[in-house]
Amino acid sequence: MTSPLKTRPDLVVLPDSSSPAARSLEKRRLRKHQVLNIIRQSGPISRRDIVDISGFNLPSVSSFVQESLDEHLVFEEKSKTSRLGRHSKLVTLNPQAACVVGIDAGKRLTTGVAVSLGGTILARIEEDTPESESAEELAKRLVRLGENLYVSQASMLPPLAGIGVALPGLVGEPERPAGPASNGAAATHAGGGTDERQIRHSLEERFGVPVFLDNDARMSALGSMWFGTGRDLNTFAVINIGFGLGMGIVIDKKLFRGAMGFSGELGHIPLGDAGVPWYTGIERGLENVASGAGIARLGRLAGLNFRDASEIAEMASQGDREATEVIERFALHLAYGIATVISLFNPEAVILTGRVCRSNALFMPMVEKNLERLVLPAVRPRTRLIISQQRENESTLGAAAIVLHHIFMTSHVNLEQVL
Repeated sequence: MTSPLKTRPDLVVLPDSSSPAARSLEKRRLRKHQVLNIIRQSGPISRRDIVDISGFNLPSVSSFVQESLDEHLVFEEKSKTSRLGRHSKLVTLNPQAACVVGIDAGKRLTTGVAVSLGGTILARIEEDTPESESAEELAKRLVRLGENLYVSQASMLPPLAGIGVALPGLVGEPERPAGPASNGAAATHAGGGTDERQIRHSLEERFGVPVFLDNDARMSALGSMWFGTGRDLNTFAVINIGFGLGMGIVIDKKLFRGAMGFSGELGHIPLGDAGVPWYTGIERGLENVASGAGIARLGRLAGLNFRDASEIAEMASQGDREATEVIERFALHLAYGIATVISLFNPEAVILTGRVCRSNALFMPMVEKNLERLVLPAVRPRTRLIISQQRENESTLGAAAIVLHHIFMTSHVNLEQVL
């Protein structure tokens, strides 16, 4: 029998609009978490300054702050004298009040992180992803990884509030609980397939906290919005170039998922090469060429002797003609994809992430050159093309960020139902 874990599942905002009384309580809770987010972003901060930012009245803010102090979510610093001679107590977020776990179940590598409420990485783990496994095996493996990451270090980590999981491939509307998890009981979810439900159920049953699942590319966009370059942008796209090719889109600071949750499937746009065998199931799918698997596929067609895509990149950097032609072909089709994204969404920036970006010094000049003729001259100079500093960690951090988002933000809440 396993010992009970330290958890704080009630920190995660999962709206309950089942009755007028529940809506009234939820409305107050949302306002409290808005105040917490202001403290997270701007602390140390006075109650009066929170009033100015939030628009709430001072008695309400003072009540929210006092509740947060009682729950050890925030600290209060000693009084400081202002220029007017008044004493103002400042409040700041307690980053150790809880932590969240993010897991990226990648095609080649599975990584996990534990992150504090303040966004600091407290622990990290990684392991090779098996070449093939059933949904049940995957669910069990993710539970074991979570145990190795959190349970083995629970005495040194804050209580666990929630878990996010990034999955490759098609993942529809994100798996999200209908209400706070309690006593390890699994809650019902909207959307998602059998594999997603099994993974969520196994993790919730073991850890007793809300679990959220989404596509790895969309998680990368969330990771950038919370931890990377996207923090300073309103509208941007993150293109994840790993074994496959995916994209997450943020529009006006909100992650765009589409009508059924399948947005950003850049790899399935028919911009690939007709001479390359199908891989994605879509004729001329871009992922067939503009991805790590695509580079390997092109390498085999060219008759190269290699172990993986990174070895082809290394051969090209040393001047091998056939390998260079493979990288040039990859870069051209990647430029097709980027140009399409720029023309459709007019983002402030396109951020490239994923393991293939380790070789960005080799292929980026080729991509830039192609973009000059593929994007309107009025648009291209004003659209930044950025290599993420997080690289392959972006989707793992995004998986943690989806939980933080449900703690501090309200964009996932249907306010009309609550109000």
